[in-house]
Amino acid sequence: MKLAKMRQLKLDQLPTDKEIGQTLCIGPDGLTGGPLATGHYYGVTIPIQCPAGYKPIGTWHTHPGGVPEPSIEDWRMTRKHNLRYCCITVPDTGETKCLARKR
Repeated sequence: MKLAKMRQLKLDQLPTDKEIGQTLCIGPDGLTGGPLATGHYYGVTIPIQCPAGYKPIGTWHTHPGGVPEPSIEDWRMTRKHNLRYCCITVPDTGETKCLARKR
């Protein structure tokens, strides 16, 4: 999965005191994101929503002060919604990692 097609967010503008995230959606024009959600320092509830004509394939969110590795809860949500990808960005470093869920 190519991150270049992900909605462009300026890393220096990502909050470092709370998680933000969105659904990753695939459709006729490629990859886009659903609505941006804001949570708290330890989590965000991402609405699994995509624009008309797109289907959800994963989630993207930030881990402020953390590492770009999915937590147990991240994978639980991915399985619950039958999504394939979990992508995480650490705002402090800009490091992003996308992993595919094992089926």
